[in-house]
Amino acid sequence: MKRKRILTGVLICTLCVICGISGGEFLPIKTVSTGNSEEKIEVVEFENKLPDAYKSSYYIDVYNSNSTDYLKETYTVVIEDENSPIYIEFAQMGSTSEVLMKIYFDFMPIEFKVEEAEFSSEYVFEAQNGMKMKFPIYIGEDMDLSDKKTHKLFITFTSIPNEHISDYNQTTDFYGVNAIYNITRLAKSDYSDDLRCLSDRYVLPQNNYKESFGTFILNTDYDNDEYRSNRGVKIPEPSISAGQGSILQLMYNIDKCGFENVLLLLTVDYTVNNSKVVMLDGEEGTANGAIEIIVPEKSGLYEVIAYAIYDPFGAVTGENHLADCSYRFTLSVKS
Repeated sequence: MKRKRILTGVLICTLCVICGISGGEFLPIKTVSTGNSEEKIEVVEFENKLPDAYKSSYYIDVYNSNSTDYLKETYTVVIEDENSPIYIEFAQMGSTSEVLMKIYFDFMPIEFKVEEAEFSSEYVFEAQNGMKMKFPIYIGEDMDLSDKKTHKLFITFTSIPNEHISDYNQTTDFYGVNAIYNITRLAKSDYSDDLRCLSDRYVLPQNNYKESFGTFILNTDYDNDEYRSNRGVKIPEPSISAGQGSILQLMYNIDKCGFENVLLLLTVDYTVNNSKVVMLDGEEGTANGAIEIIVPEKSGLYEVIAYAIYDPFGAVTGENHLADCSYRFTLSVKS
C-alpha cells in the first residue's frame, strides 16, 4: 500500500494511504521571525529526527489558548472568545514553494484573516523547506457557534497553487495536507444539525471492488476498463479537456477503509464545484461511481482537486482526522 507522508501535531494517525506521526518528533531549534506577539506569524526551524523516513512530508497542527492534552487528543478546538486567534501550524519538508491555505466550516468555505490582513477566503504564502510556520487565524462571521453544538473545521494546504499539473506531464496525489477538527463552544457537545444539510447529497457507489488500491482517483475511465483488464484503477492524465459550460462526468475510485460514508468535496481552481456523500458498506475495498464537474464558462486552465472526508457527521478520530486528496489534474476548457 502506497503511503503519503503527513505529520500531525497529536498522535500517530493512519487513514488508508495517509500516515501520520507525532509532532513531538520535531523540536524547534531556531526562531527566525521577528516579534513574539500572538498576532504575528512565527517561523521556526525544526529538527527532523527521522530524516531517512521523512525526507519529503508535510506537517499540520491546530489549537488555541484553551487547548489541553485531552482536547488535542480528540482534535477539538474550544472557542470562548471569537476575538482570540486559532493557531494553525504548517511545515513542508523536501521543497520550497508557494502554498495555498483554505478553511471550511461544516465543509463550506469561509473567510478568515492572518495577522492584520483583510478577511479573505484564501491565503497564499511561501513555505521554506524544513521550516514550521505558526499562523494566528481569525475567523469571520461565517463561523456561527451560537448553538453550542460541535461543528467541523476543515483546513487545506495546497502546494504550487498557481501552477498547472499539466506543465509537469505527470500527475500526483502528494501536494499538500488536509485535516479535520471539531470546533465548539462546549466540549463534548453533540454534533450540530447543520452538518446534516449534506444528507440530500447521498449517493450509492455503482461498484464495490474487493481490492483496496490505497489511493483516491478521479478519472474518465467510464467503463472501468483498467479494472476489468488488470484489476487496477487508471490514474488520470495530467490534462483533461472539456467544452465551456458543459458537464464533465468523472469516475471516483476511493478506498472504503471500513467506513459507512465519505464526503467527496470536488473543487475546480480551489472553489467547491460539487459535493456528494457516498454511502459505503463498512467493508474494506474500493467504491466506484460517478461525480460531475460543472465546467467553467470561461476558457482556460483550471486545477481539479477532490477531498475525501470519512464519516463527516461523526467523531474526529485518528482514523479520519486527515482527509485524503485525489490525484490532481488540470482541466483544459476549450471555447
